[in-house]
Amino acid sequence: MELTACGVVHLAKQIIFMKMTLNLSLDQVIRGGESVYRELRNKLEAKHMGHYVVIDVEAKKHFVNADRLAAIEEAREAQGPKMFYIVQVGDFHPSYL
Repeated sequence: MELTACGVVHLAKQIIFMKMTLNLSLDQVIRGGESVYRELRNKLEAKHMGHYVVIDVEAKKHFVNADRLAAIEEAREAQGPKMFYIVQVGDFHPSYL
């Protein structure tokens, strides 16, 4: 497969963008995600018990869906490639992606 000059530039821009968006450490994502979840917890548990919440710690935005993968896809489409804090509402056993 041959890569054109435009293709190389596009690829370089994507790599730079990904490096820019992955600037929080895992520890920062965990602490930030826990903090955001604590702020949203009562509201989420009242309306979305058992659903998944995906939190973009940097933007302080969250995405909720009954389907975990759908919630992750929504977050990635809206926020781009980055590490998210993920927890099932009502069950405080988070994961990180």
